[in-house]
Amino acid sequence: MLKLKFFVIIYLSLIEEVIFLIKKIIVFSLIILSLTFASCSDSDTSLNTGKMENKNYINNWMDIKIEQPDGWEIIPDEELIELYSNQDNVVVGLGDSKKKQFENGSFSGLYPMGFVHTATNANLLIVIEKSEADPNEAINSYINNLRTQIQKLESQGLYYTLQDSKDATIGGFSCTQIEALAEYSGNKITQNYYLKPKDGYIFALITTSPSDDGSAAINELLDNIKTVQ
Repeated sequence: MLKLKFFVIIYLSLIEEVIFLIKKIIVFSLIILSLTFASCSDSDTSLNTGKMENKNYINNWMDIKIEQPDGWEIIPDEELIELYSNQDNVVVGLGDSKKKQFENGSFSGLYPMGFVHTATNANLLIVIEKSEADPNEAINSYINNLRTQIQKLESQGLYYTLQDSKDATIGGFSCTQIEALAEYSGNKITQNYYLKPKDGYIFALITTSPSDDGSAAINELLDNIKTVQ
């Protein structure tokens, strides 16, 4: 079983401090936003968690496929569950049962899965959150909540610079991109949010990496994103 290094909170060296920073930012990147629930029909092209098939993450609802490159591994559910052990309003995992649990309960966040680069701990996490029905309002609400959470982190010595949002296309996946640069104890982290509202939800790809070591790995994974059809 893969045990992610960024779950180990030790301050014995600069490398371990960077690992701890990555863990903190991942926790932040998945903060649950207080958004509005909207129901969806039950079909392969409506809300679904997606699935893993032959090392490909496939989600027909969002028309997105992520091919897993060499050097990348899937983050086990138990690792994500451990990360969110202090939160009771999230659902973790793939499959129809997880989708139904998310739709029918008082949950605001669904975290189907993620990838981690074993050499650098760069990672990509898939997040689905309940949102306003209007796409423009959904993005604006997400950004406003993001800015609010960023301000709260300054008291912990974690400083973020949030760039302006912009339209982006990754392998045919059209979305809104927000880049965030963070610094903690002199260590720099780059994080990108790729957001797409649909059917009263926001589907997000969130990448996090050390600004120097992990950028090439992230770009390799992004190059493997395609449309399903």
